[in-house]
Order: sequence, then structure tokens, then C-alpha cells
Amino acid sequence: MSVSKAANIGVGGSAGGGSDGGSVTIDNARDITTRGADAHGIFAQSVGGGGGNGGSGYHGLDWADLGVPENLAPYFELLPIKSEGDLQIVAGGSGGSSGSGRDVVVKSEGRIVTLRDGSFGILAQSIGGGGGTAGIGAVGEEGTVGIGGGGGAAGDGGAVRIEVTGDIETSGKAAHAIFAQSVGGGGGIAGNVDRGVESFGTNLAFGRDGGSAGDGGAVTVTSAGNITTRGSGAYGIFAQSVGGGGGLAGDIGPGIGFAGSVGGDGSAGEVKITHTGNITTHGDTSHAIFAQSAGGHADLVLQQTVTLLPDGTLKKDGEGNIVFGAPV
Repeated sequence: MSVSKAANIGVGGSAGGGSDGGSVTIDNARDITTRGADAHGIFAQSVGGGGGNGGSGYHGLDWADLGVPENLAPYFELLPIKSEGDLQIVAGGSGGSSGSGRDVVVKSEGRIVTLRDGSFGILAQSIGGGGGTAGIGAVGEEGTVGIGGGGGAAGDGGAVRIEVTGDIETSGKAAHAIFAQSVGGGGGIAGNVDRGVESFGTNLAFGRDGGSAGDGGAVTVTSAGNITTRGSGAYGIFAQSVGGGGGLAGDIGPGIGFAGSVGGDGSAGEVKITHTGNITTHGDTSHAIFAQSAGGHADLVLQQTVTLLPDGTLKKDGEGNIVFGAPV
């Protein structure tokens, strides 16, 4: 079956960007006790909104325009089609860029006690939103140029700072006393070019680049109180800055075309811990201090400085490391 028609351009709409998270500040001077599971003493978090997904661009035959009854259209879809027309261009919309997490600051003077599993003493976190996924460029006719949308850029994680002078005690499994983390969002995925099985003539496809990843922010923990954890997998201090992984490039499928590039990985921020009290952990795999600055890809060394300044006593009863400084 052969159909002649005029030139056509199909473009999927690009997605909107995500909003930034707001800054968060907590200044606590009172004692805190929680008794439920996953019930943190203090929970402070700023999260950037994720980028939206771009619309796909399609180019194909509209059977209704050709006078085919609606109930017969599915049978015509089974026929091999040769389109005799001018150049067709189909582009998928780009994914939206995401918002960034803002700065998070926690200051605490009071004593904090949590009694159940997964209940942190203090959890402070800033997270950049992930980049949006792009729409595909769907083509299947002669002389068609397909362009997949570009992946959206990810947001950065903000700076995280915790200052503690009071004691912290947790009893449950995976109940960290202090948890401070900044994470850059992962880059958005570029749209593929989807070419139909029955394709005549020459089709040209361009895969767009994956979105760049967000950076992790600086993480600083200053603690002068005594810290005790009793459950397994419960760290005394966990401080981490992580850059997001770069987004995947668009795939063009078989045939003539140019694939996109993988988006750039995010860098990690500086991590600094200063502790002048005592840290005692009783459970297995319960590190007294874990500090890490990790780039967005395991093969890349993008970390910043990791500084540990313990000036107190570190005691360990279970199996596991006392201090684990891990740049990656």
C-alpha cells in the first residue's frame, strides 16, 4: 500500500522544571524521647522537585483522514506502508530540569533518646531532584528524521550542618544517632528514537544526550555530647555527600544515526566531622563514625576532602569498624 502526503513535523512538548526545596533550620534546646519504630528525634529535610517528563513526538498515518472507517482501522495497521512524501521531522520533547535541595541546619542542646528500630536521633538531609525523562521520537516512514528529546538536568543537594552538644542514645536496629547527608539528583534519561518494523527508504536518527547529574553539598557534623547506639547496623555518626549519576543517552536503534552521550556525573562535597565526646556502639556492623564523599560514578574519583577530628573515646562491642573514612 502506498500513500502520498505533504511534509510533516511532529514535536513533543518539553516538560516543566521542578521547584527548589526550601532551606530548613531547627534549633532545639529541649530533651526528646521517641518510642515508636521509624520515629526520629529530629527530622530535617529539603528536597528539590523532580523534572517533568517530555512528551513524545510521533509521525504516522491518520486512517480517519484517509476515509477509513474507525472499526476497520486496526486491520489497516497490519499492512506494510510506503509513504511517498517530503521530509518528515519528528522530535521528542526534552525532560525538565529539576529543583535543588537547599541548606539544612540542625542545632540541638537537649538529650535525645529513641527506643525502636529505624529511629534516628537526628536525621538531616538535602536532596536534589532527579532530571526528567525525555520523550521519544517515533518514526517509521521513508525520509524521516527522528530526534529523541534530551534528558533533564538534575538538581544539587544543599549544604547540611549539624551541631550537637547534648547526649544521644538509640536502642533499635539501624537507628543511627546522627545521620547527615547531601545528595545530588541523578541526570534525566534522554528519549530514544523508535523506528517501526516496516520502514522504507532512508531514516536518519539522532539520540540526544542524557541529563547532567547534580552535585552533593558540603556536610559538616560537630558533636560535643556522648553518643550511644545499642542495635545492629546503628552508626554513631553517619556523614555523606554523594554526587548524582549521569543520565542515560538516547538510543537510536538499528540503522543510520548518531547516539547521544551519557550525561556528566555529579561531584561530591566536602565532609567534615568534629567530635569531642564519647561514642559507644554495641551492635554488629555498627560503625562509630562513617564519613564518605563519593562522586556520582564508581569509576570516577570526584570526591572532596573527608576530615575526621575525633577527640573523645570510641568504643566498639560488636563486629565492625570503629572509624570508616571512605572517599570513592
